[in-house]
Order: sequence, then C-alpha cells, then structure tokens
Amino acid sequence: MVSQRTTKRKTSKVEDTKPERIDVQVTTHQKALFARAAQLSHQTLTDFIIAALNAAAARVVRDHRGHVAVS
Repeated sequence: MVSQRTTKRKTSKVEDTKPERIDVQVTTHQKALFARAAQLSHQTLTDFIIAALNAAAARVVRDHRGHVAVS
C-alpha cells in the first residue's frame, strides 16, 4: 500500500512581502517629471513612484466601495 501525504503550503510573511517587478514605459518628459518630483520629495524615484501609485490605487478602491457593477 502506498502512503500519500498531503502537505499544506505554509504562508509566511517572507512570501507575502517578496518584491515583485512591474515594468512600465513612460515618455522622456514623464520620467523627468517623476524624477524631479522624487527629488523635491527627498525620495528615490522608485520610492516616489511606489508611494504615488499606492495612494492612487487606495483612493480608487476606497471611492468604489459600495458601488455595484452592472453588466
């Protein structure tokens, strides 16, 4: 008789915080604008972009709470 063992995949905090990559293409003007804004905010370009996208995404999700999609 062959024994079968089932293992549950453990979710760890390390997996939850593992960085993922998002690649985007922007114009030269957009990159310069983002870089200048990051500099003025005393942030790296990456930190500035992540903070700005995070704030924008949270705002959109918050604004759409309670809305029912009709198809």
